[in-house]
Amino acid sequence: MGVQVDVDVVFFDLDETLFDYDKARREATEKIAFHLEKIGVTDVQSFLRAHKVAWRKIYRIYKGTFKMFSRKLRFRETFKILRLDVNDMFLDELEKMYWLNVFKLVEPYPDVKPTLESLRDKKLGVISDGYTAVQMGKIKHLKLEDFFCVYAFSEETVENKPSTRIFRLALRRANCKPGRAVMVGDNVKTDILGGRKAGLKTIWIRRGIFKDVVPSIEEEKPDFVVYRLTEILNVILE
Repeated sequence: MGVQVDVDVVFFDLDETLFDYDKARREATEKIAFHLEKIGVTDVQSFLRAHKVAWRKIYRIYKGTFKMFSRKLRFRETFKILRLDVNDMFLDELEKMYWLNVFKLVEPYPDVKPTLESLRDKKLGVISDGYTAVQMGKIKHLKLEDFFCVYAFSEETVENKPSTRIFRLALRRANCKPGRAVMVGDNVKTDILGGRKAGLKTIWIRRGIFKDVVPSIEEEKPDFVVYRLTEILNVILE
């Protein structure tokens, strides 16, 4: 079976690790675009093009903080690009509509629930960037909340991964020393780098939009690499 890791707590990233967020994000954004076209605000393609430009700008401005995930900021910038004047109430409605669409679209990868079931003897947690209410909404609609007892989100620490603040928060809540925990994530530049900097063992699951973003520095190299979530059961000592 090879080398295994003996831990008490298994932390998981959320987006792309446990479900295909990129697909849900794209479809939810398109639903917003079609809604806006239907009510005569703008056409679908113009909105989608402007939204892509807006996303890059918001990412650049707020990179490293949870605010980069704000749909209200992205929508506001999108309408600026389109030279359309909209008020805060309209932006709030669009943001709410967007997340409700995401919640309706999310579903866990097929290997998630069987893996979590097999890890019932471990303490399980989620370490994820983003707004607490939004990320908890995803977990609820994924029907995964019964598996986890520890949560840490970057809204609580202000800084996104790979900042060690979010990992230290999760460890405190789990009452666990770094060497007794493992981080499972899809992104070597956030999940793996941050986990290693905080002293956790790390497992890189190569799927999702970051599956081909390989380590560029030593600290981004994981302890283990898997391609399906069920493979971590061969890595984590019972």
